[in-house]
Parts: sequence; C-alpha cells; structure tokens
Amino acid sequence: MGLRLLLNSVQNSIEEPWQRIPSVIALFAAEASCVLLDPAHDHYAAISTFFIHSSKLNMRVMFDNFFWSTSVNFKAERSWMLCLVYAGMNSDDDVAIYIRNSILEKLMSFYVSPLSD
Repeated sequence: MGLRLLLNSVQNSIEEPWQRIPSVIALFAAEASCVLLDPAHDHYAAISTFFIHSSKLNMRVMFDNFFWSTSVNFKAERSWMLCLVYAGMNSDDDVAIYIRNSILEKLMSFYVSPLSD
C-alpha cells in the first residue's frame, strides 16, 4: 500500500509530458521506497503518514515535514532530510527548486537558532 501511494505521488507530481524529475525528488522517492519495504525502519511511520496526507511530491512540504519534525525521531529525520538536500543538489534546476521553496533561508535560520545541533 505504501509503495502504491509513493508511485501515485510521483505520478501526480508530473505535470507535463517528458517532464524531468528533479534529483532531490528522485532521491526522496528512492529512499522512501526502501523505507516503505521495512516497517521496522525508524522513518517508516513518518514517511507513511506523509504519503497518506500528500497527493504529490512537493519540496516545500517534504522539507517542512521532515526537517521541522516533532516526532520521537526528529533528529534522525532532520539528518535524513539534510543528507537528501545535500545529495539532491546536482544541477541548476535543483538549485532553482531550493531557492523557489526558500530551503536555503530555512537552513540558515535554523543554523543560528539555539535548536541547532
């Protein structure tokens, strides 16, 4: 069921024929598919809930859900999202997505906050 929700979200994210999927979205989908195959994984509940509530993959929603998480595993979810943001910055298109969704500003504001670890 979780993989079906993931595939539907990826499909709903494609708005034009032959649209290129951004690297960060592709990485998130790949990582999420591995997590959804293992119900004992730390991120399983968070990712399952994300796909239940989200009909398409939106960078702003993904980032906010996992970076600002309040779950028991919030540090692991934040670290996971930071790794995805780092690994997903492969082209100018990816950087444009980060800029459009204010990801860099959110990271800088978190860096100077007392919550930063």
